[in-house]
Amino acid sequence: MLNYGFKQFIFHFHGGGNAMLSLFANYQTLLVIALIGFVAGVLVAVFMGHRYRGVLHALQKAYDLLHHQEQRRKTIVEELPVGLEVYDMNGILLRRNRQVCKILGEPVDCQNTLLTNPQVPERIRQAFEAGGQIRTDFTYRPSDLAVDRNEKRVECHGVPVRDSKGRNINYIFILTDLTERYMQNRRVEQSLRIAQEAMRASNIVLWRLNRRTGMFTSYNDPISGYDNNRQISADEYFLYMHPDDLELCREKHTQMLAGTIEEFEIHIRVKTPEDEEWQYCTVSGSVFSRNENGELLEYVGVRRNNTRYLSLLRQNDLILNNTNSGLIYLTPDYIVQWENVSARKDFLYEGAYAKKCKCFKTLGLEQPCEHCVMSRALASGHTERKIFEHTGKTVEVFATPVRNSKDEIEGVVLRLDDITQRQNMIRELHKAKLQAERSDKFKSAFLANMSHEIRTPLNAIVGFSELLTTTENLEEKNEFIKIIRHNNNLLLQIIGNILNLSKIEAGYQDRYPERFDLTDLFDELKVLAANQNSNPDVTLLCENPHAHCYVQLDKNRFSQVMFNYLTNAIKYTPCGTIRFGYECCDGGIRLYVADTGIGISEANQSRIYQRFDKFNDFAQGTGLGLAIAKALTEAAGGYVGFESHEGKGSIFWSWVPCEISMTSRSMSPK
Repeated sequence: MLNYGFKQFIFHFHGGGNAMLSLFANYQTLLVIALIGFVAGVLVAVFMGHRYRGVLHALQKAYDLLHHQEQRRKTIVEELPVGLEVYDMNGILLRRNRQVCKILGEPVDCQNTLLTNPQVPERIRQAFEAGGQIRTDFTYRPSDLAVDRNEKRVECHGVPVRDSKGRNINYIFILTDLTERYMQNRRVEQSLRIAQEAMRASNIVLWRLNRRTGMFTSYNDPISGYDNNRQISADEYFLYMHPDDLELCREKHTQMLAGTIEEFEIHIRVKTPEDEEWQYCTVSGSVFSRNENGELLEYVGVRRNNTRYLSLLRQNDLILNNTNSGLIYLTPDYIVQWENVSARKDFLYEGAYAKKCKCFKTLGLEQPCEHCVMSRALASGHTERKIFEHTGKTVEVFATPVRNSKDEIEGVVLRLDDITQRQNMIRELHKAKLQAERSDKFKSAFLANMSHEIRTPLNAIVGFSELLTTTENLEEKNEFIKIIRHNNNLLLQIIGNILNLSKIEAGYQDRYPERFDLTDLFDELKVLAANQNSNPDVTLLCENPHAHCYVQLDKNRFSQVMFNYLTNAIKYTPCGTIRFGYECCDGGIRLYVADTGIGISEANQSRIYQRFDKFNDFAQGTGLGLAIAKALTEAAGGYVGFESHEGKGSIFWSWVPCEISMTSRSMSPK
């Protein structure tokens, strides 16, 4: 309309002389026309704007729909249980889901593809280059950077994608993880091989009977020539059965064909083409399969050759029945399953341990005895032993539990042995051993303690005796006589010590306990020690704490122990003090001698109380004093001890058990 008005305007403008007048005259008309054109333009613009917004809205919805579909497609691709790789025909990877890396055990950011991975077989790349299909499986060994470095069994299916004209535009690889299935198949194959080897090693035949055809198939069977697929008729099978067993075999065959038997077990004799003699076999069978109507279809079973087993049983029976031991096998409920002849003949009486009876009832009891060796074996799970006397014989019984593969006790084997002669021999040997040990101890103690210590005083006695006959000097004679007397006393002391120690160690030393007062004894010991001590630099201190202390001991042996300790202390104390005394403790008397002498080094302390062992070779004595003190103390049921520090002195003590009654007084050194 606006264009029409504009054209009219131009027409009137060029129309003639009255154009201008007409223009002014029609001013109002022109204004209306202009307004109408403006409104029309606005209306057109508004209309077109609404239309464009609808188009844009529709485009946005279409885009959102496509984007959503793309996301769904990506999600579906990523969640597929198989690996997926898409290539263009130039070998450029367009898309790959994460299942590829997971199946191959590689990291998620792995850069290798099926076409570049050196572990992937070459035949897959060749199929891609040829543009053909491929379906293959292979063993994949992951790289050193792999998350899972275990070998994988992978199936790869490659397919080209063609356009409408049949041209290859893309190539898709689909990967499937076959590892678990592959390992299962291998385990199944291995189990089958093991089963086959087990059947061969065990001499077992597996058979199947088809009820519809009445034909047998068997596995590991010489009758079928070891052909597992060969079908054999019942008549052919029965040709290898013993004539006396044919009736039983035909009966079971008829029952299987009629479907009137669920399971069975029979014992027959069979001679296959490989056998020279009849074999004793056990044939067992049971229903294997039924159809949907419950009709029996097949029976399966095994044939076990028991010939060697039965032969071994016969041999075992011969051996066990001729052994010197009685053998009995019982179940945990005390029922006798087996016993040999010796069990009754040599150890018990007829009727005892009868088969299929409770053992204690065959012995006239209502329940197992209180100390039943079998009950103990069942409770402990270990072999138990018992000895009893029967009709003048000493019988030894061992009860040994028998366990099955589940470590459960299935029974107990009793073994009975007549050990009368052995027990008598043991008693005689023990008596002879004690006598021999006593004799050996006495002899060993005497011979081992003989040393040059005995020869030293003897040499002095002999030598000075000869000098005594040759000298005329009265002073020299008196000196020689004094030396001879001293060595006589020393020799007597050595011999006395040797005999005393030998008697103590050999067990011949008699003890004479008596009741005496320790207070009086230690007063006497003080006088003896003072006479023994000729060193003015040594002070003797007697610690006698009680006014009276009565004990029940062997006084002479007790005095000898104390005197030996004092003699040792005097000998090895060049100056200082020697303190000796006693105290009541732990239900006995502890006597002690402490000195400030030379002491004993740590290296030599392990040699204390050894016989003929002296730490100073120039000191007088035999080295038996401490050994005798120890032997006498231990013979009285006590023990000894000491403490010593080199250069500071020592303390030696003995404790002996005894009965004590005393009255105390304040302790004062005497």
